[in-house]
Order: sequence, then C-alpha cells, then structure tokens
Amino acid sequence: MIKSELLSSITALAQTGEITFSELQDAFQKGSQIPEAHLTPATKRFHLKISDVLYYLGGLIIFVGISIFLSQNWGTFNTLTRIISTLGSGFAAYFTAMVLSREEKFRRISDAFHFVGCLVIPIGTFVTAHELGLDLGSSWIQTLLISILCVFYGLSFFVYRKTIVLIFLIAYCSSLFMTFSDAIIGNPILISTSNLYSYRFMALGVTYLFLSRFLFKSTHAVLSEWLNAFGTIFIFTSLATLIPFANKQTNFWELIYPFVCAFFIYMSTVIQSKSCLLFTAFFMLTYIFQITSKYFADSIGWPLALICFGFVVIAVGYMTINLSKKFNRSQQMTV
Repeated sequence: MIKSELLSSITALAQTGEITFSELQDAFQKGSQIPEAHLTPATKRFHLKISDVLYYLGGLIIFVGISIFLSQNWGTFNTLTRIISTLGSGFAAYFTAMVLSREEKFRRISDAFHFVGCLVIPIGTFVTAHELGLDLGSSWIQTLLISILCVFYGLSFFVYRKTIVLIFLIAYCSSLFMTFSDAIIGNPILISTSNLYSYRFMALGVTYLFLSRFLFKSTHAVLSEWLNAFGTIFIFTSLATLIPFANKQTNFWELIYPFVCAFFIYMSTVIQSKSCLLFTAFFMLTYIFQITSKYFADSIGWPLALICFGFVVIAVGYMTINLSKKFNRSQQMTV
C-alpha cells in the first residue's frame, strides 16, 4: 500500500469513528521506536537511554561521597582502615556488580556499580602500595601497579564483556604505555621531554583510531566515535606542539601538517565520523591562523591574509556541514 492510499484509509476510518487519535498516536510511537536488533553500529553510537545516564550519575555521586568521607577522616585512619576503606570499597562495589549482573533486569544497574569499582579500585591499589612503603614516584612501581590494574580489568572484560569495563581498560592500558616508556627511557638525551610526550600521544591517537574501527561493528560500537574524537585530538595536538610557531623556522611537521589534515578529512568521509571531521576542521583552521600570523604579521600582507583566512573559514564550514548532512543521510538509509 502506497503512502497516499494509507492516508486516505486513515481519513476514512477517522470519519466513521473506527479509529481514534490516541490509537493512531500509539501506533505511530510504537513504529517510531527502532528495535535493538535493527540498530546499526552507527545508530547504536548515539542510542543512549536516560536511565543509563542516571545510573552512571548515581555511581559518580557515590564515588564523590566516598572521596569526601575519606578526605574528612583520613588523618584518623590507621593503615588497615585506609586500605579497607579504599581498596575494600572498590571490591565491594565490584562484587555487587557481579551479583547484580546475573539477573537480566539488574544488568543495567550493575554497570553503575562497575563504574564505582573501576574508579575506587585504582585509588585503593595506590593507597595500599603507599601504606606498604613502596615509592609511588618511581616509574617502575607505577608500571607494576598499572600492569596489575590492566590484567585485572582485562580479565573482567573477558568474563563480563561490559563496555564500562572496556573504557577503563583502554584508559589504564594507555597509562601503562606512558609509565612503561618513562621507565625505559628515563631522562632522554637526544630528544626533549616535551617532544617525547608529543610522539607518545601521537602513537596513542593512532592506536585509538585503529581500535575505533575494530569496535565499530561490535557490541561496543558506542565507543567508536569517542575513540575517533580522542584519537584526532591527540594526533593534531601532538603535531601542533612539534611545530615552532614562536619563530619563523620551518620543520618537517609544519610541512606535512596540511597533508595530514587533507588525509583526515578524506578518512572521515570514508569511516563517516563526524567527530573526526569536526576536530580536523578546527585544527586545520587553527593551523592556518597560526601560519598567517607567523609569516605575515609584520608585513602589509597581514590584513589580506586575514581576509583570505576568513574565506577559508567559510569554505571549511560549508564543507563540514555538507559532509555532516551526508553522514546523517547515509546513517538513516542504513536503518
């Protein structure tokens, strides 16, 4: 039945009183709800219930409450009490999540307790190490403790397949990469510490982009767009810190920056990532402004450069909006 015939039938039924407006409205609302099985990975990324937000917000409030309680009474606690109140609280939340996750109706609530456990257990781990007399300022000790957390959360994710656990697993694996490289390299001689951090954050950004593609068609597709966003930010921020904007010297990173922007714009159209496209456009405009101020600020061409920069901003904005609309249309067609 075509659309016009269907509307005519609804009009005829309404005139005879065989259908009411409330019945029609209920039918429309049921039809507008997309079943979970029909959601594509692209749609799932933006499909978040208000109850989920409240669960995580409640978990965050619990964490804040625990933190305030500990800060108010920390001086009166002995070593055992400090360990129990931090590491013990974290494992209590973790085991509560384990029990709740066995019942289907409580699995969403269990995510909130997983959230609390993932926040408190790392704090308890470092508190325990400190109370045992370990030097937390040592990169090797930090590497050991974060390695324990990575193994713990890796096993937890393998068993429960929780997205919230995967988020913290990615975070602590990233921290492990930073602390382990600190422990291996120590005080670098051939490269500055700031450049070393830039290269490592750039490596993390690339890793996030690859991980995003791996998760795109999985049950954890909700993380895909976030990983694209953080990956893009890490890469372009690292590139920006490697470019000497303070003087008129030109280095390798300044020369390839426009090509990296062009590649990311092309990549964002291929993987249909809005966050990748928007952040690339932002960093590209920032780069153009920095370059024009670097080479034309003291010349008569500075006003002309600003005018050209304004046209570039308009062009990039137009291109970004058009590509975003194409992404929306393609996602709607796949539903």
